[in-house]
Amino acid sequence: MIPAELQTQLDKLAAVLLPQPIYWLSTQEIPPARRMPGTLGYTGIRLDAGLRDVIGDRWEGRRPCVVLDLDQIGPDVRNVLAIGLHEIGHVCERPIDTSPVSPTLDRWAGAEVELSIAFYSAGGDVTPAVPGWLFHDAGWLRIVTHAAYRAENAGIEFAFHNIFPRDNATTPQMHTAWATLHEEFAPLVDVPLMRLREYPIPEAYRRLWLCKVARWREGQPVNDSSADEFARLTLQGLEP
Repeated sequence: MIPAELQTQLDKLAAVLLPQPIYWLSTQEIPPARRMPGTLGYTGIRLDAGLRDVIGDRWEGRRPCVVLDLDQIGPDVRNVLAIGLHEIGHVCERPIDTSPVSPTLDRWAGAEVELSIAFYSAGGDVTPAVPGWLFHDAGWLRIVTHAAYRAENAGIEFAFHNIFPRDNATTPQMHTAWATLHEEFAPLVDVPLMRLREYPIPEAYRRLWLCKVARWREGQPVNDSSADEFARLTLQGLEP
C-alpha cells in the first residue's frame, strides 16, 4: 500500500485540483499478472471498478483511481507527486465513467485492464510512426500545466521537470507550455480543470503546437494516411 505520509501528500494534491478524492494504489499491491509494464503511473475511466478487489475495504464508491509504481519512481516524494499530478491531468481530460457498480461494469473494466496490459506489453505508446504526443496532446498539456500552477500556489512541492519528462522534437515540454500559457493561469484559476477546454487556447500556445505537429509530419512518409490522421485530429483540437 501507499505509505501513510505519502498518502496524505497525494490526497492533498487531489484536494487542490479535483472536486473528489482519488483511490491511490501502488503497483506493488496489484497482482503481477495485472500490472502495466514499464509505466510510472496510469489511470483509466473505469480503473476503480477494474481494481475494486485491490482497493478492498478502502472502497467508498466510484471515483478516479491512479496506480503509481513507487519502485520505479523512487523514494523522493517530489517525484511521486509529479507523476501523481501527471495522472490527474488524465483524470481531468477523461473524467471517469460514473455508472453504478454492476456485472456489466465489471466486465468492461476488466476488459480495459487486459487491453491496457497488452498495449504496454507490446511496446507502449510511442513508435516512429506514432507522434510523441499520443495521449499527451495540447489539451492534456494545458490541463497539467494549469494543475502545476495551482499546486505550486497551494504550497505543494513537486519535481516540475518530472511531470512530463519526455524529450523529443515533436512534443512541447512543460517549461515551454508554461511560458505560452502563464497569462491565463490567474484569470482561469477558479475554472475546474475539467472545463479548461471550454476556453479559447492562447495564440502563443496554439502556434507552438502547430509548429510541433508540422515538424513531426515532415518526418513521416508523404503518403502515410495514419500520419495524416494523427496530424488532422491534433490540429482540429487547436482551432480557435
